[in-house]
Amino acid sequence: MGFDLVSRLLFPSPASSYGPESFPDELIYVPAWPADGALAQVPSWPADGASGSGSGSGSCGGSSSSSSRPERAEPRRPSCVPCLFLEYPSARFVVLYIHSNAEDLGRCRPFLTSFRAQFQVHVLAVEYPGYGIASGGPCDEHRATDNAFAAMRFIREVLRWPLDSILVLGRSIGCGPAIRVATQYEVAGLILISPMRSFKELCRDVVGWLAASAFEERFPNAERIKQVTSPLLVVHGQKDEVIPCRHGVELFKACRTRKLLVSPPTMAHNTDLLSDVNFLVLPMLQFFALPDYCFEELVIPLWAYAPTAGDDDGFDTELQRHVDSPTVVGGTKTERQEPSPSVLSMLRWLLSDAAAAASSSDTKGVGSRLQLMQRGLADLGPEAPRGRSGAMPSTPSAKIFVGRPASPQS
Repeated sequence: MGFDLVSRLLFPSPASSYGPESFPDELIYVPAWPADGALAQVPSWPADGASGSGSGSGSCGGSSSSSSRPERAEPRRPSCVPCLFLEYPSARFVVLYIHSNAEDLGRCRPFLTSFRAQFQVHVLAVEYPGYGIASGGPCDEHRATDNAFAAMRFIREVLRWPLDSILVLGRSIGCGPAIRVATQYEVAGLILISPMRSFKELCRDVVGWLAASAFEERFPNAERIKQVTSPLLVVHGQKDEVIPCRHGVELFKACRTRKLLVSPPTMAHNTDLLSDVNFLVLPMLQFFALPDYCFEELVIPLWAYAPTAGDDDGFDTELQRHVDSPTVVGGTKTERQEPSPSVLSMLRWLLSDAAAAASSSDTKGVGSRLQLMQRGLADLGPEAPRGRSGAMPSTPSAKIFVGRPASPQS
């Protein structure tokens, strides 16, 4: 591929802020499924010292040392995408996070750690090609979108998480891949932070209408948002000088589903979203009824961590098993596993806690704990959908501050 100046400007690929050993038990590698088709076959990983070719993101690079357990060694698979997976105990929702173009997984991790705790959700953040330790660069809109789909398919086809328990969040340029994913999957919600209406529209704001006509459309978000059927939350600050607020307003107007627009007067493009509860916290809590919980443990397969020498066959076998397994039909899970020990332990704890509340004449406490047990037991039934146990007692309602949208610029 020839030199693409526009892609280099859109995806500047900052110096990596992390390495393969930076985040033990959080850094995983998902198969690089393309956005426009299924994984045709499981790639054959090269042996130590051998070079291999592959499709998708290209080699993740490096070599690994031998060990009896899956150490977080230098990844060397020809077709994998680095991701950061932050778990939260008993969380119902998984949030797929697609970051902005000026950061990598290491730089956005502090925000995501706070985000996980604030909303009590699992977070899967995907890396762009050429960013961090990911290969396959330089990045462009197609490669970025492919990686987003790879992460989504990992959530659906490997973790087997239901669509009604998945949220997709894009920030800045990450809104383009997020919208693209939401056109193919009817998820629980789509969150767009400081989105552009389209790439050409942004070019018109920067260089004028005449010069902008020379550029190809990279992110036709305004057209794609019409295909989204999931609930939509748009957060765009009125002080945004990178992407004017009217871009978010117009995307909001073009969407045809349940939606909410939040445009705080003091929020800029790179403002800390958690610095003011009116920016993101209160809108998320009310619009998506967060937090919510489930009684099934989320398990990341061992092969998702960088395999060490000699583990390639096991990785291939496990990945092929997940690819071949008919896990999702008609939007519901087709097989039901036995309750895990952690589920039964939680129910026993609730029972003992309810008994303790009864002995102290705490009737309100008894009622709430028995209600939780009923939901948990119902979730263990053969017909119950995976990952749904009903909401925990809801948090006090709060009024969302929605600022007046910025006036459209001429």
